[in-house]
Amino acid sequence: MDAFRANAEKYVSALRVFEMRDGLAVALTARPRAPKAGDLVRFYIQVGPPEKGGMIPDARAALRLRDGVAHVYRMDRAAAPAPELRRLHETEDPGTYGFSKLIEQDGEYRVYFEARYRGGQRIRVGLDCVTFGALPRDDHHDAPKPTPPEQHPVHSDGELPMAVQHETMKRIGEHWLALDALAAGEWDARNRERAVEHLGEIEKWSAHMPRFALHKFQDRKDEFARLSVEFTERLGGFRRAVDGADIKDVRALYRDLDAASCTKCHLKFRWAVASDLSRFPDLSGQP
Repeated sequence: MDAFRANAEKYVSALRVFEMRDGLAVALTARPRAPKAGDLVRFYIQVGPPEKGGMIPDARAALRLRDGVAHVYRMDRAAAPAPELRRLHETEDPGTYGFSKLIEQDGEYRVYFEARYRGGQRIRVGLDCVTFGALPRDDHHDAPKPTPPEQHPVHSDGELPMAVQHETMKRIGEHWLALDALAAGEWDARNRERAVEHLGEIEKWSAHMPRFALHKFQDRKDEFARLSVEFTERLGGFRRAVDGADIKDVRALYRDLDAASCTKCHLKFRWAVASDLSRFPDLSGQP
C-alpha cells in the first residue's frame, strides 16, 4: 500500500497482473499500458511472499533472481509464432527484473517469463495478449463479434459464469486501451466519433458487472455492485461530455474516471491491497 501511495501513477499508467504461484505472489507489469508502434515498452516481474491479505509481493522480501528469460510472441501473424528471447535484468527496484522492447509494429503480443531464483524456486508465468496500439481498430469491424453476456446462460443464482466474467473484462479493457490511445492522439472529428463508440461499448459490457461472482470478497458483493453501477453512470457522463469537449478536457475526464472507478475498484477487488475504500484516495492506515 505504501508503494501505491508513493507512486500512484506507476499503477495507473501500467498494465499490471497479479497471480499466486505455489504460495508466492507474482506481479507482472508492462509500461506504458497502451503503447503504439515506435514506443519502448518495459516488462517486469517481481516474485515474493504476499503482503498480508493480498496478492502483491512484499517488496522487502522479494526473491533474488539467479537467471531468467522472457519469450515474446507476436500473436497476430499468419504463420506459427516464433518467440523472441530476452534475458531478464535487475532494475532499480529491489527484487524486480525485466527487459525493454522497441515495438516496431502494432499488434498483439504474449510474454512468458521463465525465472530461477537463488532459493531454488522456479516460476513460469505469462502476461497474455498484451495489446499495442489503438485496438480494437477499424479494420477489426468485420471480425466475428464476441457473444455478449446477456446471451450466455447464467447460474441459478443469476451470476455470470467465470469465463464470461473474464471475457467481459477483456472486452472492456480492449475498448479502454483504444480510448486511451485516442485521448493521447489527434483530437479530430473522426477520433471524437470513435471515442464515443468505444465508450458506448464499455457501457454495454460494464452493465453486466453487478452479476459477477467474486473470487474473493464474496461477502462484499453489494459493494462491488454499487461500484459497478457508479462506473457505468460515470461512463455515460463521460460519453456525453466527449461530444463537445476539447482534448484537454477529454484527457482530464479520462484520468479522473480511471482513478475514481477503475483504480479504486481494482485496489480492493483485483489487487487486494486495500480493504476500506470509503476514504479513497486517502488510504493511509490500510492493512
